[in-house]
Amino acid sequence: MNRLNKTLRIPSLMRGGRVFFMGLLALVMVGCLGRGGGEDFNHVPPEDSGVDWRTEAINDPVDTNDVYIVFDVGPEFPGGDDAMFAFLQENIRYPEEARENGIEGSVFVKFIVERDGSISNPELLRDIGDGCGEEALRLVAKMPKWKPGTERDTVVRCQYFIRVEFSLEK
Repeated sequence: MNRLNKTLRIPSLMRGGRVFFMGLLALVMVGCLGRGGGEDFNHVPPEDSGVDWRTEAINDPVDTNDVYIVFDVGPEFPGGDDAMFAFLQENIRYPEEARENGIEGSVFVKFIVERDGSISNPELLRDIGDGCGEEALRLVAKMPKWKPGTERDTVVRCQYFIRVEFSLEK
């Protein structure tokens, strides 16, 4: 029997490679939990460390001028996600330069949903070029007012991200 016809024997530990690797990773992570460089995870830093670990902060009033990136209830496009995707699809104008150059991909935009539901401070996080980023910003600026997000039952300014997909018909 030549070498090409031999059956390859895989050790039993290697047979669910991903399962084995994930189990090993979990063991390593659990082993590291109690270590933390000799510090206990429940250790409260000294007052001069600059970290505010006050538990009373949870009961502090919500600052409505802050922009929240974590919130209790997120902002919502009128009609929900399906309505937002329909809005984007109906209003997108594929830039001619991008069409001619065969540019496709995703543009990511960050913006703030204000307390009144209006959109402010749109910013490109990832652009694919040839006018696609500008088109994504135009779409965001054209959006109707959203239902604003809340933090502890108070309407707040929320940071939000969307992806605008540019795809040529094949």
